[in-house]
This record gives sequence, C-alpha cells and structure tokens, in this order.
Amino acid sequence: MDEIIMKFVEYLPLYVLFCVIPGIIAVKLRLLSLTRRDLVDLVILSIYAPIFEEFAFRGIPLFLFGIPGLIVGNLFWIIMHPFARSWSFREFVSGLPGAFLFYGSASIFYSILWINSDWMLALLFHAFHNFAVWLGRVMACREEFKYVHD
Repeated sequence: MDEIIMKFVEYLPLYVLFCVIPGIIAVKLRLLSLTRRDLVDLVILSIYAPIFEEFAFRGIPLFLFGIPGLIVGNLFWIIMHPFARSWSFREFVSGLPGAFLFYGSASIFYSILWINSDWMLALLFHAFHNFAVWLGRVMACREEFKYVHD
C-alpha cells in the first residue's frame, strides 16, 4: 500500500500537467481568445514574480542575515500583497488579516524549502501557484479582476 501511495505522489505532478490542466483549458478557455494582456500577465505572474519575490524576500535576506533576515523578508512579502492591490489605506488595512493568514502560511512553506536549501522547489511551487491564480483570473469574469495599474 505504501508503494502505491508513493507512486501516486510521484506521478501526481505529471497527471496534473498532462491531464488536469489541459482538460481545464480545453473546457473552460478558448485559447484563441486570450489577449496579449493575458499572456503578459502569465509571464509576469508565473515567471518574473516568483523569481523576483523568492530571491528578494527570502533568498537574499536569508543569505545575508540568516533566519532573522528571512523573517523580516517574509513580513515585507506578506504586507506587500494587500498593499499592491489596495486603492486606499482603509482597503489595505482591511486586507491585512487575510494576508497574514494566507501569505503567512505560504511564507512558512517557502521558508522551509529555503532553509533546507531547496530554493529551486520554492521557485517552482511559487510559479505553479501563480499560474493557478492566473488561470483562475482568465477563467473568471475578467471585469472582476482589475489590476492596480489598469
């Protein structure tokens, strides 16, 4: 039984990559209707942001200052997310509890990877998560997901 579970976990990423994601795309998206903005957002969210955020808020602080630097970097990363999406100070403050819950727990996960020298996995998980966010935005009504710079 343990062997089956291990094999399941081993092949799960391939299943998601080759079965789940294409199925979602085929059913929910008309790929030809993607705009240039959608593709730019895909590159920014799934490639640039994970690389920049992981190194700027975790990798470099950990390398330069150890665990205290990692903690401070994570706090900046947590606060940055609701700030980047806020139109007002009130909106920013109201977004902090959710940010500390979600981004705080994500920070713990990514920090564990960095501490264990698995920084490449942190980049990959972060990129996969951001890809899922992008896919959700594209599949949802686009008017509900306005960007701050739009």
